[in-house]
Amino acid sequence: MAEQRTDVFVATPTKAEVIERVDGAWAILESTLAGLEEAALTTPGDDWSVKDHLAHIEVWERYLLALLERRSPSAAIGIDLAAFRSIDDDGLNELVREPTKTQPLSQVLADLRRTHERLLAVVAAVPEDDLERLAAHYQPDELADDTDTIAGWITHVCDEHLREHVAWIQRHAASS
Repeated sequence: MAEQRTDVFVATPTKAEVIERVDGAWAILESTLAGLEEAALTTPGDDWSVKDHLAHIEVWERYLLALLERRSPSAAIGIDLAAFRSIDDDGLNELVREPTKTQPLSQVLADLRRTHERLLAVVAAVPEDDLERLAAHYQPDELADDTDTIAGWITHVCDEHLREHVAWIQRHAASS
């Protein structure tokens, strides 16, 4: 049996690399949305519509924005911290989705794009050295036990998480 290495060093990406990944994921989202009619964006598929996914993306980008601005992330998404800590992921996602259910698609898209633009500006202003800092450094009250770096948070929310939702949107669009 081969030995498994546990001492592999993974370098923190540079700010330029992080922004490039974020921009790449966002470009895929925008190109996916460009070809879809409003009905395809608002018709539920597997319980959620594309609009619901877009609202969900906006909420988590808003959470990250608050984290990077050293504001309360839970308050930024309208959730009491005690409730935030006591609800599982599915329950939390339904809770943050609820306020946007009746919003028109145009409002959800405008909010998403506005939040994303604000987030990009804040990410651009993050000092390069801070990318290696733990999120707990930025938000010790809410994320004291978090072991992810600022770069990890940005990459997860604005690249990996976004791409997961884009993949769902593409599958939904293909089946519509």
